[in-house]
Amino acid sequence: SDITLNIKNIYVNESIYGGGNQADVLSSTLVNISGETIVEKNVFGGGNHGAVGTESANDSNSNVNIAGATIGGSVYGGCNTSVVYGTTKVNIGLSAIDNSTGMAIDDIDITGTIFGGGEANESGSEVYDFSFISVTKGIDILIDGTNYDENDLLFKMNGSIFGSGNASSSSGPSNIYIRKLGTRKEPNTTISIQRADNVTIDSSAIELTGTTDRTNEYSNIKYSLNRIKVLKIKNSATLLLRENANMLESFY
Repeated sequence: SDITLNIKNIYVNESIYGGGNQADVLSSTLVNISGETIVEKNVFGGGNHGAVGTESANDSNSNVNIAGATIGGSVYGGCNTSVVYGTTKVNIGLSAIDNSTGMAIDDIDITGTIFGGGEANESGSEVYDFSFISVTKGIDILIDGTNYDENDLLFKMNGSIFGSGNASSSSGPSNIYIRKLGTRKEPNTTISIQRADNVTIDSSAIELTGTTDRTNEYSNIKYSLNRIKVLKIKNSATLLLRENANMLESFY
């Protein structure tokens, strides 16, 4: 059976994992975080050195829903140094969550990076090749700040947003949709948006300060947008790039 973890108004001084600790979950995982929850380190939809699903079935899901939380580290749709055999979804904001029954809207403030996939570089190696497949079928990230600014609640993404994992990739499509993140009066300052097939910026105001990509030929140059196939900007969205775009194939 599937594993569901409901976390509301709780202080967590380590990381949260939706899956097993050095043990595989044969079905799917779901992590729901809301209210005044504080997580000192990271959030993983999957396990710690443990897979979600099986290679033969290849039909599992690892999902993370966040309606309220202050997170000191990063958010991962996938596992720590293992594989999701199927898809991952990272939904941030109450309006981004399909079934938010029992979840409480509150401030969202994420210090680290949002990764649709998993972590393949736990040791902090300087070698990044993104060849490790941490999600086999596809990644979806939906960030929706509807009703946060209106209710004087924080809705801040402070790191980068990756349609992949950290030093890992998906063998399926990768999509990032961002709605109502930042306002023209107070843009959301984010580092970069990277490694996705489709990125949509809707009714948002985002400043991207830029960072390097150690897999690029010129690894010391900073980019605000990196390795994106299609970028769509809609509904009077504002995107301020402090650095260049790299390998952006099309935008409109």
